Amino acid sequence: MKDEPMKVIRVIKAFKTENATYDLDEIYGVRASLAKQFVKDGLVEIVKVDLEEDEEEEVETPTGPSWEDPELGTFHFGDFGYVKRVELPAFKAFNFRARRAKSPQTYPLQFDGDTADQLPTPAAVALAKLLLANHAALVPKVADALWADFTGSGPDSGMYWHNDLDQVAQGMESGKPPRSARDLFKLMKLSDIRIKRPSGRSAPVLAELNFRAAFEEEHGVGVLTDGLEVLGMGYSGEAEPFK
Repeated sequence: MKDEPMKVIRVIKAFKTENATYDLDEIYGVRASLAKQFVKDGLVEIVKVDLEEDEEEEVETPTGPSWEDPELGTFHFGDFGYVKRVELPAFKAFNFRARRAKSPQTYPLQFDGDTADQLPTPAAVALAKLLLANHAALVPKVADALWADFTGSGPDSGMYWHNDLDQVAQGMESGKPPRSARDLFKLMKLSDIRIKRPSGRSAPVLAELNFRAAFEEEHGVGVLTDGLEVLGMGYSGEAEPFK
């Protein structure tokens, strides 16, 4: 047993053993055999540890041509639009693989564009300001909307997971689906926000909140919003309005 490998677990149901106490949502390192038993008993889930991901690097802001808004500040053009890192403290509730950082967590906010002369439109700027001001109210709405899609009680996203928790479970390390919208907070983490260019003249300007997700690690999850409500979802960067 001395050389038995270790596993990292996240507690999904608080419990005690003869030798230790395991608190809800906390992360521990235990022997592989113990981890296997705890998973079997429905007490924990295995956490995939990627040292490079764990040391989540702060992606540098582009240093290309700049554009400035009196309220939003200065953005710089990168490969796909004008970008600036912004603080959205309420989105820390989504804490999948989150690490504790001394500095405030920031996220890239991007106005999509192909060239530097494609400046953000007034409608895009207005949406960004609304989203930043209203972001705390969006946090529970994102979780509730995704859970409603999983359970079939809400609008149809057109994704494989609509009304199919078994499909969600297949993407989980534990093989078990989330049990409620609340569970989604520990299974997702916001990575960036995109203010998308409308697909047509009559189409509204929407923002896409992109998340890393335990149940969809390959593609991630994108959530469309008008700053007030959730209007669609899909893979990260590819979200579409609800059907």
